[in-house]
Amino acid sequence: MPWVAFVAVVLADQSSKFLARRRLPQDGGAPARRLAWREVHPRWLARVGRAGAAALLIVATGAVVVGSAGPLPASAVAGAAAALGAAASNLFDFARRGAVLDFIWLPPDARWNLADLAIVGGLALVVGGVAA
Repeated sequence: MPWVAFVAVVLADQSSKFLARRRLPQDGGAPARRLAWREVHPRWLARVGRAGAAALLIVATGAVVVGSAGPLPASAVAGAAAALGAAASNLFDFARRGAVLDFIWLPPDARWNLADLAIVGGLALVVGGVAA
């Protein structure tokens, strides 16, 4: 069942980015607008390049298959699949556009997207499942 979490996160993240790009204005810099989107160019991904991002996407997808066979609790497996799906969604954006779209404003001035939140939440599920 980890595929369900993986695919659900990818679909939710890609849909939310599509809607944000269509319905919210682009953030032009200062002063930061709370309801706006911004393209982020992660430095480490820029070093890897689009081909490297595509390779990482394949590895993340494969990790879901391998991880589903492990002896971890179901919540930890679902959390890992969600985090990997989120990472894959951001990698897909970078491979396709050369940037990741962020649109969720968190104080003081950080921009996130659903994938970023799913990575944090998924890893929390992994840690909670392993620690239990």
